[in-house]
Amino acid sequence: MICFLAGPVQGGKTTAAGEIVSAARKAGVRVGGILCPGKIVAGARTSINVMDLSTGEASPLADPSDTALRQAQGGERRRTAHSVLRAQGRRKPSGRTCTRGPGSERVGRFHLTEEGLEFGRRALRSTVRSRAALAVVDEVGLLELAGRGWATEINRLVDEYRAYPQGMLLLIVRERLLDRARAKWGLESAPVVRADDPGGVGLVLGNLPAEKRPGN
Repeated sequence: MICFLAGPVQGGKTTAAGEIVSAARKAGVRVGGILCPGKIVAGARTSINVMDLSTGEASPLADPSDTALRQAQGGERRRTAHSVLRAQGRRKPSGRTCTRGPGSERVGRFHLTEEGLEFGRRALRSTVRSRAALAVVDEVGLLELAGRGWATEINRLVDEYRAYPQGMLLLIVRERLLDRARAKWGLESAPVVRADDPGGVGLVLGNLPAEKRPGN
């Protein structure tokens, strides 16, 4: 079975997925895949790690450009200064951006490191081989929709879990990208759980194949 967990940017998708993973583990369900928690400073995400859910190991995945980081750390004082510049019709300084290796990717204001992306690929390939009862991909984003990032591994997972009735693949996606993700992988009829749904954990666990459900 394949299911989507959807929500807006910083709308609690990773938190909800973490709650699902925790509940599944407590119930004895074997979990695999990746989760990508972020660090929040002054209301803005300043770094992201990628965690292998089968081993508990983690690797740095992304950090923002120098400019974005300074904005997050500057707090209200910097936001006020920017408001003054806008009122005067002047643009705020663009600043410089961090440089990364040839295998890194830039998505929005974040740089995804080559090492972090490869760590995630290895974790997802391991999940394909192990056939975890619950496999999680956090998240399906613009890179994957463009055939980059973790797209190859997601292709394999989708093929595997379409033919694996004893397991569930949970794909985490931004709400605005949901329709594109469903169309790309031919999952128009796949169920969708909303990250802000208080009953989301129960909905996912309740949709695990019967022999894998908590209490069975």
